[in-house]
Amino acid sequence: MRKIFAIWVALAAMALSGCDPQQWLNSFIPKEQAAIGQRYLEDIRTRNFLPVEQRVDPTYKTPAMRATLEKMASIFPQEKPKSIKVVGSQTVTSPTQKTYNLTYEYEFPHGWTLAHIYFRAKGNDIQIERMDVFPLKASLEQINTFTLANKTPLQYLILALAILFPIFTIGTAIACLFTPIPKRKWLWIVFVLLGFVSITLNWTTGAIGWNLISFTLFGAAYTQQLYGPVTIQIAFPVGAILFWVRRKQWKAHVASGRSDMRSAG
Repeated sequence: MRKIFAIWVALAAMALSGCDPQQWLNSFIPKEQAAIGQRYLEDIRTRNFLPVEQRVDPTYKTPAMRATLEKMASIFPQEKPKSIKVVGSQTVTSPTQKTYNLTYEYEFPHGWTLAHIYFRAKGNDIQIERMDVFPLKASLEQINTFTLANKTPLQYLILALAILFPIFTIGTAIACLFTPIPKRKWLWIVFVLLGFVSITLNWTTGAIGWNLISFTLFGAAYTQQLYGPVTIQIAFPVGAILFWVRRKQWKAHVASGRSDMRSAG
């Protein structure tokens, strides 16, 4: 299973870019703004707080701000980083300004750190809305690698259902295709192929979310953002189950019709 996921992710990256994942991400990163964000984060790491304080949104300028910046600076290891790379980038444009949401992964000789900055730009004016720094036990790529080790029984159950639901759904759709259904067979096939009421599992953390008003094709989905965790979604094959409940009635109806024709003959 681990190899299947690894191959899927690799093929997706190759199909999208023909290059490595970081190179693909780099094509979407606003280079100038990423350099600006990294500069302010470096100011925090080196405890050069004044440039940051001058750019923070006035709403957040409080007597406690310096202490907050000191706390963020203390999270960075007291070493020179081996590498700094952007692992998340989002740009939102409005008629009057642009906002940039950038996340950086710092690699140090003896540790990793994740740093995030959210700022808006209006012309040459920049205002920092939020900054965060978090210690990491390893790189995001390592942390979010798909593995079957050390998972909960509930995670294994959802993974198993994510494998079984598509098999059951597709097999039922094939059976539906060859079953004599009196009316609107194509609607039944569509109904069979959809799963309802979705459960979403973050494979890395084990966090689970519900969506009562949703549908998922084949009853399962697998996604993974670059450097992010594998997300597994399952949705219950209500249509497929109802098909098997109704199938006996339909077959009995057809058999009864044929019997009546023979009797009439």
